[in-house]
Amino acid sequence: PRGGGLQIERPWSRPTAPGVSVGVGYMVITNGGKADALVAASTPAAERVEIHFSRMDGGVMRMRRMERVELPAGQAVKFEPGGLH
Repeated sequence: PRGGGLQIERPWSRPTAPGVSVGVGYMVITNGGKADALVAASTPAAERVEIHFSRMDGGVMRMRRMERVELPAGQAVKFEPGGLH
């Protein structure tokens, strides 16, 4: 799907385990236009959507909520395991 100069590619999600109430999604957003930012997301499949960044810190995976993800002009931003999701 395209929106303005943005193109979303390879969206995917892992199956959610029984009894687990949260899921995760991944994609690549390519910005073919002017610099932009992702500030919100929604889906009919969930009550709410939050954007997070994960990284290893001292052997522990830490997750931080992101209020804004920059989408630089002419670049791709990857939402992938171990990073943005």
